Amino acid sequence: MQAAGVKPDFHTHCMFLDGLCKNGHVDPALQLLRSMEADGENLYVTMYNIIHNRLCKSGRLDSARLLFNSLSLKRVNPDVATYTTMIKGFYLEDLLEEAKEFFVEMEKNGCLANSITYNVIVKGVLKGGKYDDALVYLEEMDKRGFSLNASNLSILLDLISKKQIGPSLLKIFQKFDPDSRKSKP
Repeated sequence: MQAAGVKPDFHTHCMFLDGLCKNGHVDPALQLLRSMEADGENLYVTMYNIIHNRLCKSGRLDSARLLFNSLSLKRVNPDVATYTTMIKGFYLEDLLEEAKEFFVEMEKNGCLANSITYNVIVKGVLKGGKYDDALVYLEEMDKRGFSLNASNLSILLDLISKKQIGPSLLKIFQKFDPDSRKSKP
């Protein structure tokens, strides 16, 4: 492409990075990103998010943290997708407290959580057995007008079917099924 005098644009770069990452070639994707940085290319948070996502999914949370921490040096502001990906990475590694701290930092830095962020958090705390925390986040979701996604509803139903229904889990279920509070004849 470049040999023909055509310079890759934003979309082309994202496609290359995404293709490399999805095929398990995260290190070459990082090398490409570093090469783009060295060449003075305009880099966008989306490009970093592609790599963050794969680093977190492949259990390379330390590398994802390093990349995240380097964003400010590159004058790239993390967006809600960047933070959400990192939060999901913490949950994948069962680092519930770190995820919670990162969420607080996110909002403190003026990056407001969206529905996806909240669903990632709820999934993480439900899988971690932190039902009281799930209830708090669900109430916050409700205040902000966000809904629980199908994946989280599935987790709730699975927990209920396994008879793991404690007071907090019951409150969560009642929140989404108000009819369950009514007495049945």
